[in-house]
Amino acid sequence: MRRGFKPCSTIKLVTGVAGLSENVIQPSELAQVSDNDMDLTSALAHSDNGYFERVGSGIGFDKMIPLREGAGIG
Repeated sequence: MRRGFKPCSTIKLVTGVAGLSENVIQPSELAQVSDNDMDLTSALAHSDNGYFERVGSGIGFDKMIPLREGAGIG
């Protein structure tokens, strides 16, 4: 009970919302991830790590920390 857990897919939703609010992505914008073109909806549906890594990198670590904490993930 005292050990933490890795939020994994939970953080993808926060990253997607942050990407939209920081204008890093647009809802229907396609991004080349691996061998696929993917938009936010597809990335969420397939839980695509590469897409959210790209979005998170565009936002930046310093901005993601307070957004993550504001969502109650800490």
